Order: sequence, then structure tokens, then C-alpha cells
Amino acid sequence: MRAHAPYDAILVTAGAWDIPPAWIAQLSAGGRLVVPLRMRGLTRSVAFERVGDHFASTSALVCGFVPMQGAGEHQVQLLLINGTDEIGLRFDDGLPADPGLLDNAGRTQRAEIWTGVTVGRKEPVGTLQLYLATALPGFCVMAVDPDLDTGLVSPNNRSFALAAVDEGNFAYLTTRRTADDKSVEYGVHAFGPQGPAFAEAVAEQLRTWAREHRGGPGPHIGVYPAATPDDQLPGDRVIDKKHCRVTLSWPTAANAAEDQAVQHHPTEQGE
Repeated sequence: MRAHAPYDAILVTAGAWDIPPAWIAQLSAGGRLVVPLRMRGLTRSVAFERVGDHFASTSALVCGFVPMQGAGEHQVQLLLINGTDEIGLRFDDGLPADPGLLDNAGRTQRAEIWTGVTVGRKEPVGTLQLYLATALPGFCVMAVDPDLDTGLVSPNNRSFALAAVDEGNFAYLTTRRTADDKSVEYGVHAFGPQGPAFAEAVAEQLRTWAREHRGGPGPHIGVYPAATPDDQLPGDRVIDKKHCRVTLSWPTAANAAEDQAVQHHPTEQGE
């Protein structure tokens, strides 16, 4: 591949957790990289333009690709709730600092909050997952083993439910149909000693998404060298990889309309 570098464009056709330095080195100034990039367990096909020493996104589309194997492979880490295989929380960027705090979370009473956020059955909600991944420090994905399912948790998608942890508490998203059966309402279920408070904190992030980012263009995504200091990174969330630092920056209300004209996201029904 190096024989003909630098390239005006590099197209990656396998899911990548990181951006190897070789891709950057072989791209021409102003060149474009298109890569299915995994960020906090979520994959987006991101088109990047090279801007100096970093990449800036021009679009990000929901996608599904076979994960990269070999040198580019990255394993998620699994945390089991209640010490059984029934409920697992998958973390893309490392387990919580003290995962033992969650050992008995599932044995507490379930807290339930319905957020008042409703979406049409076919309404695009493609920004919701990335917003929660940005806003919730303990963001993860919950899965339930169908052969061991006791009904303790009830997400609408048992193989992929948006979730989060905070010390000894965990919460996940679910939905219920509205009375007219034309929409669904988002709810939050939480467990743990501060389950009700954590459920409300997650619910408020859902409401913030609905007020400020629903139907919008989604975040700006940047890729910076791994040695870039914190004070030189923009954004609402920084995701550290082996070879780079990825930033997610959500547009303000003032510039969202302008961004919408140049950035498109497909329909995605959330959890």
C-alpha cells in the first residue's frame, strides 16, 4: 500500500476501534478517510477530512461491519450482574473503577421512570445513542441471555439495550407504546442503592437530547494524535484509543441548522 502513497482517499471496509498512524501518514494533505469507527461500543461509518495534524468529520452514518481482526482487534469487557450470566454489561473502553460495587445491584428494587419523551414509530432518532454515549460517563450496552432470562430486566431489545453505570447503580433504556399506538415513550429502569436518583439522571439526559438535539445533525467527530494534551482537545467527550484520541462535540442551537445542511444521518430506531 505504501508504494503509491500519499493517497487522496482511504476507504476502510472492516469495523475499526482505532486509527493506526499508518493511515494518517499515507493520506495526502486534505485527503479523506472513510472508516467504520467504533466509539463506546457504537459503530458509525465516518467520513473524515485531514486538517493539519488531525481529522475532522464531514458525515457519520449508522452502519454494521465485521470487526477488524488481528493487530487491529479490540475486545469489549463484560461485567455480569448478580454473579450470573443472565445480565451482562459490555464496556468498550474499560470496566468501571470498582466493578465490585455492582455485585448486588440487581437484588435491589427496580426504579422506573417514564420520561415523557415520545417518538413516532418511524421517526428518525439517529443521534440518541451517540448523545447518551457522550453524556453518560458510565455508558455501556446491556444484553440478556435468553436461556437464563428471569424477567428481572425488561428492555425492548434484550440483545442490545443502551445502559449506564454509576458506582453501585446501573440503568437501561426501554420503551412502551403510547395509547394511540402511533408512538413509543422512552423510559429508564434502574437498580442499586441510589437507583431512583440515577434513573432520573439518565431520564434527564434523554429529555436534554429531545430538547436540544432531536432531529439535528449529530456531533462533530475529531481524531487527534494520542499525545495531544487535554487542553488542546475540543468537545464534550474524549475517547482515548491506543493510537489516537477521539472527540465528540455537539453543536449548539445556534449552529445546528447550518450543520444540518451539510451533514446527514439515516433513520435509526433507538433502544
